[in-house]
Amino acid sequence: MEIKTDALVSMQVRMSNAGDAGREHTVSADVTVSDGMPETINNGQVCRVDGTQVASFNAGRYTPLNVNFSTTEISVEEHAEIFSAIQAFIAAADGEAARLSQNCVEI
Repeated sequence: MEIKTDALVSMQVRMSNAGDAGREHTVSADVTVSDGMPETINNGQVCRVDGTQVASFNAGRYTPLNVNFSTTEISVEEHAEIFSAIQAFIAAADGEAARLSQNCVEI
């Protein structure tokens, strides 16, 4: 029997910005991709480059971003950097989800 993959329905992948040499924070999360878009982003972690976790986050296509800070020893400036890093991660996850979906169908 011969079968063909017509479409990727969903998948869960771990994504991170570890390949970004200019990052100020390492951001990673489990991303569930559905229809070529991130459906949910769970178990998100934000760490300083020394490995110290400073925040965790979750988001979804239809749910708001939820950020929890791991320590009270974060400056106002670092709060802003963390939010910016998370927002950049979510935007990049959109593009990566589309790329992964397309590549999986082409296999």
